[in-house]
Amino acid sequence: MSRHNVSQPRWAEAADAGAAAAHADTIGYPVALKSQAGVGTMSVAAYSRAEVLDGYDRMMRDASSRHGEVVVEELLHGARIRAETVLLPDGDVCIAAITRTTPGEAGLQASRHCVYAHDALLHNPVIRRLVARTLHALGLRPGVFRIGMQLTLRGPRITDVQGHAPDDLTPVLVKTATGIDLLQVAVDVAAGGTPGLTPKRQRASAVHFAHASVTGRIERIAVTVGPDLQPFLERVVQLKYSGDHVVAMPESYESDALAYGVVVGSSPSDCHTALDRLAQALCVDIAPSATAGQGVRRLAWQNRSTGL
Repeated sequence: MSRHNVSQPRWAEAADAGAAAAHADTIGYPVALKSQAGVGTMSVAAYSRAEVLDGYDRMMRDASSRHGEVVVEELLHGARIRAETVLLPDGDVCIAAITRTTPGEAGLQASRHCVYAHDALLHNPVIRRLVARTLHALGLRPGVFRIGMQLTLRGPRITDVQGHAPDDLTPVLVKTATGIDLLQVAVDVAAGGTPGLTPKRQRASAVHFAHASVTGRIERIAVTVGPDLQPFLERVVQLKYSGDHVVAMPESYESDALAYGVVVGSSPSDCHTALDRLAQALCVDIAPSATAGQGVRRLAWQNRSTGL
């Protein structure tokens, strides 16, 4: 990607804590520590050399992240988006949807995604050129890809490329908002058919993943949705139950989510308002583990800044 002048964060590989700290000093703070073990493993934000050393130690203790080297990466500032992209057999590139992401605690994990059929970035020439250049640089074959980027003051910069249909329920959001079925598109492209990329709906759809802000055992959990939310609600799913152990952000994984809700509206603001109101539908009591403190802390799914 560097050879093809694809804008991306500065980064370096580190085989030990000392190398990670040295790379972070060179790159400049803040940085993100990411495992090369794959997507879904631990990521740590560090704002000083001491935090790099502590973050590296935590990653080495984590079973999913301790194999392989750690990447020390420039921590960017700016809105996070993902271009849900289709590379067609004739070389044409189609951005089927733009997913806008709201980060959770520490800024590394996503807690909310939103897709809007009329997103202005769908036809932004800078975004389109960057996506096409990224596909070309990687020499990818036709298929469905998710290309992540951040919109910094110096322009968009590529943060990740997933060589498969998107996760995090994004295909549900895209289909609900636009009518485009990304999974069917992937099948059609693989089979040499003509994918359906013409939008049939003009709406917005969003999902929110609720995570605990304290590590411990769930004492009680309940999801109760009132009739006022029914017109906006596509689905709400409880993922954890009484007795389950959960890990708080920023060290939690997707598997630690308490519940998620998907809503639909005429605009992104409608969706975010509905998700904020859906906050009242989830009530959780968690008994913190010995390392997380004492007593029972009552949590609500209403403050995104705490990762809920």
